[in-house]
Amino acid sequence: IRRRMPKTDADRADRHPMATAPPAWVPSGSLALDAITGGGFPVGRLTEIYGDPSTGKSLLLGHFFAQVQALGGVCYLGESEGSFDAAFADRLGVDRSRLIVSSVRKEDGKPATVEAMEREVLSVIEAAPPAGAGALVGIGVDSLAALSTEHELAQPDKPDMTKAKLLGKLCRVTVGSARRKNVV
Repeated sequence: IRRRMPKTDADRADRHPMATAPPAWVPSGSLALDAITGGGFPVGRLTEIYGDPSTGKSLLLGHFFAQVQALGGVCYLGESEGSFDAAFADRLGVDRSRLIVSSVRKEDGKPATVEAMEREVLSVIEAAPPAGAGALVGIGVDSLAALSTEHELAQPDKPDMTKAKLLGKLCRVTVGSARRKNVV
């Protein structure tokens, strides 16, 4: 492989840099989930939590924020449902002085869009310290399902796959950027 493609990073798995430096983990706040995932949430990677309504997704996100802060980090919550409860966050151990809550809304009061959330999340990632230096930055979005696309708002009677395409792009761009930063 190296003779045919001299500019490649290909190497045996046991000599690859990721084989000797496993990703850092942030505990989830749930011992059972940590046991299943191998330690919680991996730093520099994307973790999606999904499920039916009222199954504890926001609760898990609150515990995640408390764990990031316990490790000296700061957190960002992109909030799209208008359901952030400060008293609930306090009960979970979240230090609100180290939590940035952004209710992504357009200037004219219209609902948040996937595109607006993408811009916010990417700006937070770019402001984060490089991997291995500085404090962790925990990012959470509650909830992606509540976001519409600009296309959906402009043409609500014409369903398409715009949201799936945008979320796929957001995941690819976010993972690429987060890998180089201290982002969870």
